[in-house]
Amino acid sequence: MHALGLAALAAPALAQTPPANLLVNGGFEVLAATPPTTCGNNYTVPPWPAGGYPISPWVMTSGNSTNLVAVDGNVTCNYGNSGPATDAEGTPAGTRQHYLDLLADGVVYQGFTVAACPGSTVPRTAQYSGAFSGRDGGAAGTGTIQIVQGTGVGGAVMASQSATGASYQGWTTLSGTVALAPGDYSYVSTFTNPTNFDNAVVSLTPCPAVPPAPVAVPANAPWALLLAALGVGWLARRRFSRG
Repeated sequence: MHALGLAALAAPALAQTPPANLLVNGGFEVLAATPPTTCGNNYTVPPWPAGGYPISPWVMTSGNSTNLVAVDGNVTCNYGNSGPATDAEGTPAGTRQHYLDLLADGVVYQGFTVAACPGSTVPRTAQYSGAFSGRDGGAAGTGTIQIVQGTGVGGAVMASQSATGASYQGWTTLSGTVALAPGDYSYVSTFTNPTNFDNAVVSLTPCPAVPPAPVAVPANAPWALLLAALGVGWLARRRFSRG
């Protein structure tokens, strides 16, 4: 009974496991070989504004410089009114955390692949999301998330969400769903100069369970012959008892 109860408790926990994020470094916490050590802004200087802090596998196609903002909930690092004191992932205060700023209007993207379910080529439902915040006090930020076909920013737009007037002390999260056929796509984030970006996610609904194929039993298999003999014996005994 105890084992059964534990199994019953474990089943809902397994069912609640979130699907995997198809994006790598969606929260900008996978740091380069030289992690940022400065509270607040971290971009390449000198020469500024070329380059910026590495955010691979994200690609910046337009913008001034990739600025990886470091905060910790104002425990040891106070970013002031330049942006939120915490990232969009709900990281506890006191833990160094990061989000992205481009120091200008800009675009970043990351490619991902939608795999086909076994034995099927029908589209799969993808959930996507991302968060934006304003920067520099009362400046109102604007951000857009797009899911486009192919690798890059120029493919056909499959889905799009936008937010305007994001607060500099909080995060505005955008989310949506879209049906995607198996293939390659890109998550594209476009945001204006006084805007930060964080917590990009793309996930897929699980593939339906595939029932196991029936196993054919050869007619001359030893245990099959034994079962047949037992069946004949049972019928014979039943007929004898009724006679």
